[in-house]
Parts: sequence; C-alpha cells; structure tokens
Amino acid sequence: MKKSLIKILFCVLTISLSTAQAQQTSTTPAAKPTATSSTATPAPTTKPNYETLSSNLVPANLKTLPHQILVLDFFSFGCPHCYKLHSYIDQWVAANTKKILPPFGSPDKKAKPYITFQPVPVAFESGWDVLSKAYHISHALKLDKTLNGKIFDIAQNPLLGLNSDEQLRSFFLNNGVKAEDYDKVANSAELQADLKNDQALMQAFKIMEIPTVIVIKDGKVYYISNRTVANADPSLFITTLTQLTQNT
Repeated sequence: MKKSLIKILFCVLTISLSTAQAQQTSTTPAAKPTATSSTATPAPTTKPNYETLSSNLVPANLKTLPHQILVLDFFSFGCPHCYKLHSYIDQWVAANTKKILPPFGSPDKKAKPYITFQPVPVAFESGWDVLSKAYHISHALKLDKTLNGKIFDIAQNPLLGLNSDEQLRSFFLNNGVKAEDYDKVANSAELQADLKNDQALMQAFKIMEIPTVIVIKDGKVYYISNRTVANADPSLFITTLTQLTQNT
C-alpha cells in the first residue's frame, strides 16, 4: 500500500514540474533576427591610376595658360622600366601629333595644339649623366627619332658602351654626325643649362622613381608612375596619360 502511494505521488510531482517548464518556455521572448548575407554591401571604390600633387610644387617658369597642358616625361635610357615604356610613349606622341606643340608635334594649320611635351632625362645611377647628355645632344641635332631607340638598346647593356664622354662621341660619329657638329653641341652652354634644368625639375617634383610622367593642367598637377598604375601596365599607363590630357 505504501509503495503504491509513493509511486502515485512521484507521478504527480513529475507532471507538475513538466507543466511549469512548458509555461516558462512559452513566455521567453523570441530572439531578434540578425543580419544575413543578403544585406547589400557597398561597391568597392576604384583607385585612380595617378596621384594629385600640390600645385605649389610647380616652378614659376612652368605655369601654364588656361587650356594648355604640360607633360613632363622623367626617364633615363639606362632604366629598364623606361625602356619597356618608351615605345608606348612614342605611340602616344604620334597619335596626338596634331595636339602637341613643336618640336615633338606636327599640327596642321587648322589644328589648335595645346600640349607641350618635354622629356626630362634624370641621373639616378652612376653613369646615367652621360645618358642624359646623349638625350640633349640627340635632341639638339634633331636626331631624336633616329637615334633614341638605338641609345635605349645600347644603354640596357653597359658592356656595349656609352659609359663615358669618349664613347658617347664615338657613338654619334659612327651614326653619321660630323665631329664639328657634335663638338659644338657637346661643349655648349646650352647643354649645361639643359642638364641643370633637368636636376631642378627632378627636385621640384621630388622625383624618386622612373618612369614618371607629370601632367600640369588647369592649375592641377597629376603624377603617373609604375607605382600608381595597376600592375605597372604600360597600356594602362598610356590610357591614364590620354585621359589626363584631354582638352576641357
């Protein structure tokens, strides 16, 4: 009799506890919904392939008029990255010849050229000062298109020469330049002034890498280099240059 009574009491207690737990569970507030992967995310921002510099860096003698654009091409014949890019630069100049002022452009009478293109050879490495002279001598003799490609080819291998003034003189004479014409340019005050101006421009714009192109347009200064261009892509480099030199 006692055992039966104990069993009955145990069953009643168990039922009561189960009921209380069920009631407690039903009053617990539902968890708030959380954000899911379906929530829209903002589109990534595309980084431009150039940087904008302070206009305070521009020397007074480089101030441009409205609707005029100045393009400074900092390079060296001895730079392998410049060597890779130079054919693209040549193609850009050729494609914009009617927009570029002489001596690099050839606008016809109906065209209104508005771009000044100025290569600026720099001497970061030992021996590159001779290569800077090579550019200015070639330019003064109006042999840019004829000899600059050859100078680039030779300068990529220092063992081929162009490491001294004597080798430089021999190079020009071997390419049909008369000795008196070469000596007149190589020993001129104009050459020394050009080399001094190269250094001044390099310091003004704090050039620490090449190839670098500076575009000065409407009071703004744009900086393009292999560092700013995605994957250092030469085609994208030129596309960026083209975009920044559109007349507005």
